[in-house]
Amino acid sequence: MSNNFKLVFIKWLEWLHHEKRISENTLDAYKRDLIKWSEFSENVDKPKKADFRLYISFLVEKGNSRSSITRKISSIRNFYRFASKRNYLSSEDLNLIKTPKLPQSLPKSISNDDVTSLIEGIGNGRSDWEAARDKAILLLMYGAGLRISEALSINKKQCPLGKWLRIVGKGGKHRDVPILKIIQNSIDKYLALLPKQFQDEEFLFVGRRGGRLSPRIIQRIIQNLRIKLNLPEHATPHSLRHAFATQLLAGGGDLRSIQDLLGHSSLSTTQRYTSVEVSGLIEVHKNSHPRSGI
Repeated sequence: MSNNFKLVFIKWLEWLHHEKRISENTLDAYKRDLIKWSEFSENVDKPKKADFRLYISFLVEKGNSRSSITRKISSIRNFYRFASKRNYLSSEDLNLIKTPKLPQSLPKSISNDDVTSLIEGIGNGRSDWEAARDKAILLLMYGAGLRISEALSINKKQCPLGKWLRIVGKGGKHRDVPILKIIQNSIDKYLALLPKQFQDEEFLFVGRRGGRLSPRIIQRIIQNLRIKLNLPEHATPHSLRHAFATQLLAGGGDLRSIQDLLGHSSLSTTQRYTSVEVSGLIEVHKNSHPRSGI
């Protein structure tokens, strides 16, 4: 890292912090992205198109996801835009940075055993009603394919849920999802245990102090269980929704029906799950074929 780059780097961080007022976490991410870039390239003062191409190739080889690479390049672009406008670095460099067009990442599902481990792992150190609440939410995401925001937006007036539940998804679009008996039973158990002071709350799932439950609570619970149970890194709330779609596809569900159940506006989004299913079949074939070791 050259002295000139260091000075601009410091000015950029100060600008982000004091003028743009970005959060500490975002600031740290920007800082890490630029440090990694400066450690890779020997030409940070006036990088060429080839430098960025090499860096993108390097990130791909290291197994970075599409979203991760896009974020890193966005950080670099932000830095050089700042430097260019203030004539700290050459303005011609700015146009050389392009967001990489990489193959779209596939949805990451988790196995039935991992889902069972998550659900059975809930409860330690939590009250009975909170544990019942968390299990019901996980079952809604896994058994009905809901996004976490959709599950936490269910109004108590919609109970009892019955065999179908109308959900308001992205863009305010409505869709109906089937509710399995095990989901209904889990919600009934949660409501039976819900403390009296929360009985009149508007939303079905409430926090310890009342009000709609924060998604961060569920995210933190799954994160802690993932570490405790040694589950895959991609075991997140959204992976339960992916598991729902993958199970439907494996069971012979057609794409249009799965699209409707998931609330995808585009069929191409749903089609990504066919790649997941095919990749799974390829892995099974590779591991089981008698000539796979040749």
